[in-house]
Amino acid sequence: MNGDLVPFLIAIVGVTGTLISALLTQRISMRSKERELEHLRRENQISRQIEEERRGQEIRRSCYVSLNQLARKFHSVMFVYRQERAQGIESEAQEATLEEARFAYQEIYSEAQMIVPSPVLKEAHETNASLMRAYELIKGSNRDTLESPSGDPEEQLRSASRHLSLLRNSLRSDLGLDEL
Repeated sequence: MNGDLVPFLIAIVGVTGTLISALLTQRISMRSKERELEHLRRENQISRQIEEERRGQEIRRSCYVSLNQLARKFHSVMFVYRQERAQGIESEAQEATLEEARFAYQEIYSEAQMIVPSPVLKEAHETNASLMRAYELIKGSNRDTLESPSGDPEEQLRSASRHLSLLRNSLRSDLGLDEL
């Protein structure tokens, strides 16, 4: 019986080995696929984060361009308005142009308040205060006191110009661009 049992045991060991090797190969293959899927998930997550950062950067850049452009336009329109008024030239068109520039600037400034980081917002706020002070002096009214404001409109426009330069530098710095 010992002679009959040995080939049977060898056959069992052979079949068992074959089955175990197939299971081990499948298990190793599954682990490899799991690692590959996990790697792909991490790569996708990193790609999404990079894309979100790029989109955020693009949104900030677009807002910064508009803020800079409209603030400078508002300043320029106030300067021209002031010069024409000093020469005695008054028209509804120039009044409308000034109000249109002010409205467009205030709209983008409101948007910027929700987008820009604190250091840039501080400079944007100071620029806004300077532009609004110039506007009040040029228009001859103060929203807070309902009295005629005191001060030199020309000096306030120069101050606003300095603030515009500081704002531009702050915007460029936040975008990682070299100063002009």
